[in-house]
Amino acid sequence: MWLVVQVVALVCVLSHQVCSAAEGHCIWYGQCGIGDMQQQVNCYYNGTAKSVLNDTENGAEMMGLLKSFCPNLYTGDDTMTCCDYAQLRTLVKSMSYPEPMYDRCPSCWADYRDLFCALTCDPHMSNFIAAEKTSEPLSHCSKENKCKVLQVGYYLTNEYANTLFNACNHVQFPSSNQRVIGSFCDGRTAAQCTAKIFLDYQGSTSNGFAPFDIDFKIVDKDPNYQPYNRTLYRCDQPLKSSHCGFACSCSDCPAACTSSLHIPKASSPFKIGGIEGIAMIMIIVYSAFLAVFFVCVLIGLQYYRKGDTVEVRKTSPGLASRQERFYRSIEKHPQPGTQSNPYSSVQDDLRHLMAHDDLLDHGHGVEASGSSSINGDYGVEEQQQHEDEETEIIKKAGCVTRMGLKLEYSLIRFFRWWGTFCATYPLSVIFICLGIVAVLACGMTQLTVTTNPVKLWSAPNSRSRLEKDYFDSHFGPFYRTEQVIIRAPKVSQYNYTDTSGLGRVVTLFGSVFNKTVLKEVYWLQKNIMNLTTADGTTLKDICWQPLYPDNDHCAVESVWQYFQNNLSSLDMKIADDFGNLEADYHTHLMYCFNDPTSVNDTKMHHSCLADYGGLVPPNVALGGYNDSSLSPPYVLADTLFLTIIVNNHLDESKNKKAEAWEKEYIQYLKNYTKNKNRLIDISFSSERSIPDEINRESSSDILTVVISYVLMFVYVAIFLGHLHSLQRLFLDTKICLGLAGVMIVLSAVLSSIGLFSYCGQPVTLVVVEVIPFLVLAVGVDNIFILVQAFQVCLFVCLMSVSLCDVSV
Repeated sequence: MWLVVQVVALVCVLSHQVCSAAEGHCIWYGQCGIGDMQQQVNCYYNGTAKSVLNDTENGAEMMGLLKSFCPNLYTGDDTMTCCDYAQLRTLVKSMSYPEPMYDRCPSCWADYRDLFCALTCDPHMSNFIAAEKTSEPLSHCSKENKCKVLQVGYYLTNEYANTLFNACNHVQFPSSNQRVIGSFCDGRTAAQCTAKIFLDYQGSTSNGFAPFDIDFKIVDKDPNYQPYNRTLYRCDQPLKSSHCGFACSCSDCPAACTSSLHIPKASSPFKIGGIEGIAMIMIIVYSAFLAVFFVCVLIGLQYYRKGDTVEVRKTSPGLASRQERFYRSIEKHPQPGTQSNPYSSVQDDLRHLMAHDDLLDHGHGVEASGSSSINGDYGVEEQQQHEDEETEIIKKAGCVTRMGLKLEYSLIRFFRWWGTFCATYPLSVIFICLGIVAVLACGMTQLTVTTNPVKLWSAPNSRSRLEKDYFDSHFGPFYRTEQVIIRAPKVSQYNYTDTSGLGRVVTLFGSVFNKTVLKEVYWLQKNIMNLTTADGTTLKDICWQPLYPDNDHCAVESVWQYFQNNLSSLDMKIADDFGNLEADYHTHLMYCFNDPTSVNDTKMHHSCLADYGGLVPPNVALGGYNDSSLSPPYVLADTLFLTIIVNNHLDESKNKKAEAWEKEYIQYLKNYTKNKNRLIDISFSSERSIPDEINRESSSDILTVVISYVLMFVYVAIFLGHLHSLQRLFLDTKICLGLAGVMIVLSAVLSSIGLFSYCGQPVTLVVVEVIPFLVLAVGVDNIFILVQAFQVCLFVCLMSVSLCDVSV
C-alpha cells in the first residue's frame, strides 16, 4: 500500500513539472546588487511567477505601474510576474532615456516597451529567455546562495523583430531633422540600420545603458525555446488600450500618410482674341476710362477758354506795354549822382520775367498810383479793388472750385498778414523763434535711439509682432546666440585609412579635421570661454546652463564637444595586439556623427554628449558637406561652427552684462582676425551685431548730413545770386539768404526731434537717415519759390513807381 502511494505521488510531481515546463516559468526574480557595468542586476530564480499582490507594501503601486507601462502583462488582481517592485522601477527608470525620442510615435513606443517588459516581468519568460551566464554555476545557486544573471539569450521571431523595427524606423529627431533609430544602431546611419543591428545594440553593454548583455536571437523555430511573438502595433495603427487613440504622424510613419488627393485637370484658360480674358477686360476698362478722362479734359479746356479766364485776364489791360515802358524808363532815367542804374541788380531777372506774362498776371493788376509803395503794400482803394475781383471770381466758379478758391484766398491773406507782421517786427520774431527752437532742441538730451531690429522693421500691431510679444512675455525671449564660423583654406583634404576591420578602408576627411586645425580651434574656443569684462563678468555668469546646478557647464555647440572639450582625447589611440590602429579621434568622430546621443563609443569608450549634458547634432557643428552619398557625409565638411548660447531677458536692463561680455567677445575676435598667418579664417557674429551696425551706420551718416547741408548752402548762394562786382558780393550772391535758409531747415529738424524726445518717443533709423535730407530738399525748394515770388512782386511795384516818375 505504501509503495502504491509513493508511485502515485511521484507521477503527480512529474506531471506537475512537465506542465510547468510547458507553460514556462521565471529565470530571475528580485535584484542582487551591482553587476559588472555598475548597475543593478537580477537574481537567478528557477520557479513559477509570483502574484503582484503578494507584496503587501508595494503591490498596489506596482499594479498601477504594470497597467500603465506594461499593459500586456496586466490581467487584473490575479496578475503574475517574474519581477518585483524594485525590478519594475529600474525598468521604468532605464526607459527614461529613449522615451523622449520614441514616444512621439505612440505605436513605436508601445512596441519598444513591450520588448523590455516581456524581458523583465513576463511570467513565462523561460519559454523564450535563457540564462546564459551567471555569477556562479547554476548548480550552486539556491535561495540562500543567490546568483547574479550576467547574460541572457532572448529569442524573437522574425515577424516580431521586423515589426518592432519598422514601427520605429522613421521616427524623427526634430532638433536635428534625422531619424532617431540612427542613434540606436551602434554608430551606423539610419539607412544602414537593420532589425538585427538595432536589437544587438539595445542588448550590448557597450551602449552604456544595458546592465548586462542581452543576446537577441532572431529565429522562427528553435528545438528548445518558443521565440517571443506577441502581436505588435504597426506605426499607422492607433493604440487600443491607451488614452492616446492616435497613430504615428505622417512625418514619423510613411504608412500613416494619406494618399495624395486627386487634383482635377485645370480647365482651359479664359481668353479673348488670344489674350488672357482678365487682362483683356482690364485693358478695355482702362482704355474706356482714359477716353472718358480726355473727353472731360477737352470739354473743360473749351469752357475755360470761353468763360472765366477771358474775364479774369481783362483785369490787367495793357500790362505788356507798361512792362516795356518800365524797362526803357529804367535804362533812360538813372538816379542823379550815381554812375550806374540802381535797378541793375534785378535787370537780368526783369528780362526773364518780361517773357512770362503768366507770372506777371499774378501782380493783381496794380495800377500806377501814388498810394502804392515800394514794399508792395496796397492802398485802401487797391485793396478794395483786389477783394472785389476775388469775390467776382468766386461767384462765377462752380461749387467745388468755389470752396478751393476760398481756401486759397484765405491762405493768401493769412500769409500776407504773417509776412507783413514779421517784416514789421523782425528782431522780435527772430528772438522768439530762436527761443522756441532752443527749448525744443534741449529735448535731444532725452533722446533715445531704437536699434532693436525687431522694433525697427516690425509694426507693433502686426500679427507676427503680437505673437512674438505674447510668447516672450509668457515663456521668455529666445536665447542670445554668439557664433564663430571657422574655415581652413590653407589646409587640404586628406585620406584616413581605417585598418580596424578585415580590410583597409580609406575615408576622405575635410580640411577642418586636421589635428593641427582642431587644436587651433580648441584654443580659440577656450580663450573665448575665458573672456572677462571689466566688471568681472564671465561667460558662466550669462550663459545657458541646461542642467544647472548639477552641471554648471555652458551650452556651447562645437565639434570639440564630442571630446567634452578635453584636448588630450584628440591624441588617444587604440591598437590591437599586432600594433594595428583600431581607433583614434577619426573613428570617434565618425561614430558621433552617426549617433550623437551615444554615451559610450564602442571602440574608444568615449561619450559623444557635450560636457553640459546635451547632444550636438552634426549639422549644427559642421558645414560645407555636399556629397550625401557618403556615410556619414559630415566627414567632408570644410567649415566648423562654434555657437555659444546666452540667456536672454525681456527686461533690457538684465541684458547689460551679456552685452558687455559680447563687446569683449567682438573686440577679441577683431584682434584675432588681424593675424593673417593663422591656419584658420573666421567670421563671427553676436546678438548685438545688428544693433551695433545700425549705430555705426547712423554715426557715419553725420558727416554726410553736414556735407549735404553745406552743399545746399553753396547751391542757394550761387543759383539765386547774380554777381556783378566784388563790391556787391554778399548782396548779389545771396550768401546770407542761403545761410539763413539752411539754418531754418536745421532748426526745424532739431525742434521736431526734440519735441518727440520730450514725449518719450524713441528715434528710429528713418529719422537719422531720411528726415534731415527730406526737410532740406523741401526747405531749399521753398527758398527758390519765395525768392521768385518776391522778385515778381518787387518788379510790379518798381514798375508802378517808375511809371509814375516817367509821367511826372
